Amino acid sequence: MSIPKVISALHSLSQAKRKRFSKFLHSPYFNTRLKVIALGDYITELQSEEDWDSATAFDLVFGKKKFEPLPLNNVLSDLYKLLERFLRIEAMEQADDLKHAAEVKGILNISAPSVTKAFLRKKEKQDRQDPFGKYQLYKLSDQFHFQQTRKNNNDDLIASQKNFTTHFLQQQLRTWCELLNRSNILSLEFDKNELSKFKTVLNQFEDDLQKNPSIHLYYSIFQWLNNPADDDWYIGFPEKLIAHLDKLSENNAKEICAYVQNYCVKRINEGKENFLRELFNLFRLMIEKNLITDNNSLSQWTYKNIVTTGLRLKEFEETEQFIHEWYIKLPEAVRDNAYQYNLAVLHYESKQYKRAMQLLNKVHFTDPNYYLDAKCILLKIYFEQEAFEAIHTLKDTVKIYLLREKLLSKNQKQLYKNLFNYTLKLYRLKYESGYLPDEKLQAALQKLTHEIQQNELVANKAWLNRVVSGE
Repeated sequence: MSIPKVISALHSLSQAKRKRFSKFLHSPYFNTRLKVIALGDYITELQSEEDWDSATAFDLVFGKKKFEPLPLNNVLSDLYKLLERFLRIEAMEQADDLKHAAEVKGILNISAPSVTKAFLRKKEKQDRQDPFGKYQLYKLSDQFHFQQTRKNNNDDLIASQKNFTTHFLQQQLRTWCELLNRSNILSLEFDKNELSKFKTVLNQFEDDLQKNPSIHLYYSIFQWLNNPADDDWYIGFPEKLIAHLDKLSENNAKEICAYVQNYCVKRINEGKENFLRELFNLFRLMIEKNLITDNNSLSQWTYKNIVTTGLRLKEFEETEQFIHEWYIKLPEAVRDNAYQYNLAVLHYESKQYKRAMQLLNKVHFTDPNYYLDAKCILLKIYFEQEAFEAIHTLKDTVKIYLLREKLLSKNQKQLYKNLFNYTLKLYRLKYESGYLPDEKLQAALQKLTHEIQQNELVANKAWLNRVVSGE
């Protein structure tokens, strides 16, 4: 028997959201149907979806009547509709533009001029940056003043129209940025004629592109995504971002920062090391503006990326402060592991090898990426300590792990195999350097360097290149 969709939907909610739905379910303003409450309580108390039993549910809702699927299905349907309403309200509370639009519509539907006038005064003082919100506000203002005074000017209506145009440009730019990004990364197609039309529209609004902070920033991203090899768009962009970030909605600010982050990472991967500093400065700005969390939770991967960037720039003090201050925002299930691992990386990079190894021993690896990254740190430490046997043992351990691990792709596994193979080759050359003629040694090192540079599947390639060159 299939599981009703309302059960799957309810059990996909977080514990906190499920509790809020329970209050919603029991609120007489939203629901007065006792059968729906009884069924909702039964479903929310189930430990898992598989515990659902239609006969038990029927008895709870209808008492000791003969089981019939149709009445139960009707109550399930009513419960699902109530859940949909709850999710709409939750989404609206988190989306300022939707909330503002609903608020304006609500004010329009009441006949209380003094209330409407006070509402308009309050909103005008707030100086909203959201063009859709301004469109709604000026529309309300025009309707109110026209109804009340029959004034003979269109100022508010014209302002409403202009803000709607700004909203259109902003949303089109956001959409085209995403389409171009998917095309560049995933080779997904889009209608090039539509893009050409939009560029023609943009040319007609050149002045407007500079006036609105959100449009101005998205337009810069749009220019880059149209020509991914070009860097001219980035000239002066960081300063514009700092100046305008506070004027954007949280979602738009995060989205723009994500694009800039991808741009910096792409340039770093191309060997342009100066973009490491650009990326670190971006992370600093996002930390300052509290843009690195979602629902007050920090992803372990964002945490790791910030730490890695700081350490590559030798910003040890600032990075350590970040590790200690922000670990509490990590999801509880991964918090200790992520904290210990990143602290171990810090101690490795600052050449405190003993402390790094102690911390790595405290990490309980459940994610293959963490496991392999930790083994890479140990490999580097053993290489620095000239512990040849330890490197051999570690290589065998990782080899067995890669054979058993099913979550990694073939290419991901090859990255680590090549790292260990090249490191052992290099160690042997280093060990034999006292016995080989200098000419043969240099030829062997050059050959190894060429192999590493030509191979795209090598983990920790930058470190390998440094140690091969003797840095």
